[in-house]
Amino acid sequence: MGAFGSSRHKGTDRRCHGSDGTSRLSNTKRAVIFTMLVTLAALSAFAVTGTVASPQFWGGHRPPFWGSGPEPSGFWGSPFWGSPFGHGPEWAQGASSSVASTTSGTSSASSSLVVATSSRTSSASVSAATATTSRASSASSSLVTGTSSKASSASAATPISSRASSTASSVVMISTSRAASATSSSAVASSPRASSASSSSAVASSSRGSSALSSSAVTSSSRASSASPSSVAPSSSLRTSSFASSLAVPTPSGTPGVGSTLCDTIGSGYQCQNNISHFWGQYSPYFSVASNISDQLPSGCSITFAQMLSRHGARDPIASKTTSYNNTINKIHANVKNYTAAYAFIANYSYTLGADQLTIFGQQELINSGIKYFDRYATLTSRLSPFVRSAGEARVVESAQNWTQGFDSAKLAAGLSDPTYPYPIVVIPEDAGVNNTLNHDLCNAFENGPDNSIASSAQSKWTAVFIPPIQARLNAGMPGANLTTTDTINMMDLCPFNTVASLTGAISPFCSLFTEAEWHQYNYYETLNKYYGYSYGNPLGPTQGVGFGNELIARMTNQPVHDMSSTNTTLDNNSTTFPLGRQLYADFSHDNDMTAIFSALGLYNGTGPLSNTTVVEAEQANYYSAAYTVPFAARAYFEKMQCTGQSEELVRVIVNDRVLPLTQCGGDNLGRCTLSKFVGSLGFVQSNGLWNQCFVGNYSS
Repeated sequence: MGAFGSSRHKGTDRRCHGSDGTSRLSNTKRAVIFTMLVTLAALSAFAVTGTVASPQFWGGHRPPFWGSGPEPSGFWGSPFWGSPFGHGPEWAQGASSSVASTTSGTSSASSSLVVATSSRTSSASVSAATATTSRASSASSSLVTGTSSKASSASAATPISSRASSTASSVVMISTSRAASATSSSAVASSPRASSASSSSAVASSSRGSSALSSSAVTSSSRASSASPSSVAPSSSLRTSSFASSLAVPTPSGTPGVGSTLCDTIGSGYQCQNNISHFWGQYSPYFSVASNISDQLPSGCSITFAQMLSRHGARDPIASKTTSYNNTINKIHANVKNYTAAYAFIANYSYTLGADQLTIFGQQELINSGIKYFDRYATLTSRLSPFVRSAGEARVVESAQNWTQGFDSAKLAAGLSDPTYPYPIVVIPEDAGVNNTLNHDLCNAFENGPDNSIASSAQSKWTAVFIPPIQARLNAGMPGANLTTTDTINMMDLCPFNTVASLTGAISPFCSLFTEAEWHQYNYYETLNKYYGYSYGNPLGPTQGVGFGNELIARMTNQPVHDMSSTNTTLDNNSTTFPLGRQLYADFSHDNDMTAIFSALGLYNGTGPLSNTTVVEAEQANYYSAAYTVPFAARAYFEKMQCTGQSEELVRVIVNDRVLPLTQCGGDNLGRCTLSKFVGSLGFVQSNGLWNQCFVGNYSS
């Protein structure tokens, strides 16, 4: 739709210091040293606690090296782990743990994870301890957010309100480049709508022998939603998980250590069976999309600005879907007595997926993303720290934390230190009525009006075309199953969700039940949802991305935000919570919101109305598809660069490694427009889209 972009749902950088001129270790030596450190740390933990980790720490699954025997004795009540997530009374009272050791001294860094609302804000402090073999340093950084009425701050050890308590968990960083480790604690109080995501993850960087292990807790209630200072649900609803690095000691069977993955890489993302895995719609794990234009830095140019917009990592199904999937499996088990060969595995399949939370694989996706961002923009990242902001849903906040850990581990591996780590994260709650450019919710006509059903209508028409043959085949393969249309789609959904629930991203057996052509049809089914729900196929879809578009303009031009849509003026008018003049920005959001933002910016203007009766492949739709644009851990880079012979900075936009041609602003053969032409092409954004239609009619609920 050419009208968009021309056009739908809801400051000071600190330089880092080098490694005092010490000689660099080789990658091999780093890997060996790191493996020794990990082993020593594990032995030390066992000596102190009598255990290695809890089942909660492993996401509810037994570590493979435990085998089929009982858990290590002493684990449930060990003093270190304390079984904090629902099994130890001490955690219910709000426990915090951070550990550090050093050969020359200790250092501490504190920062704030900021929670902002339209009526009040609070900041949950994040404590950190750093251990290093050569020196100790200290730094502190805090954020205080202003609101329209009042602001308050609370440390992680202090109840946020009279009804709230705080939780904390450890974040551990291990670097072979300077043999340093850091632990930090973070807590986010969630709203009554929220559920929890709590996890631990470790990363070994691609070739530099660095590793980061993190764990974060977000208190919540029933629905994995936004962080809000108003209340904290019982911590018993939390779970933890761990992702051991790929340098971990092999398991007894000789297979790679827990967390290693042959499918997912830092550079190219997920590549196993890419003839099907790149066609799972928004449930595809992040992968590099082929680009007709090189994404490398053109000769004679230097990057001056890099804004990343990212989706959270791979997650469990949302609560309603996980119930539906479980019902489908139970139905099959109750009705099917004889399974044909292809379906035999289902007889013994137990549904164990959770709801809403990041998977261990999803955590690693964001750690990898942080490493990749650091490497890509090394001329800036080696000197500067990123400004980080997140939508309030637990999995989004945790993804932001994982990303910062990957970023910092890459910096450590490069022999650099950063006194501002752990980086402050501004968290904008997803509570009803809160202005939030990273989560749609405010536009009543969009949320509750007749346009709300456009996407489901388009999907239903396409479902009637492609599902019946699949449904018939599944029912023939499992006599008595009597699968419905919904059951059939559920069976397809179980492929990507079980894949990303695997520690290593191993392809699920459910995937082989469907043909390559059927996965293309499935991807198109999900693409229709995005196009007619949040993009050009919905009159108010792109308007939900206008607020972020105006924030992007402000950051790129170093000018105040001018917006009358979803921006939070309290935050955007505060240099602490919305600083200008920075060169590195990272924002974390959801797939639907990113779709709206891309559409508001006119990035896929060449995509015409999509048929609901036949597949339109991405290559025929201006490279628009759910899998190409908003997979799990999707990321868009908005770059500015200064090039020889150019008096004005140039702008380039890259979505999942594909350089967009930017035809809306006359992009050159390298996909670049001048800054003034890029901003000039955003007339839809600067005029607030169709925001004035959001409150026409009685659609408040």
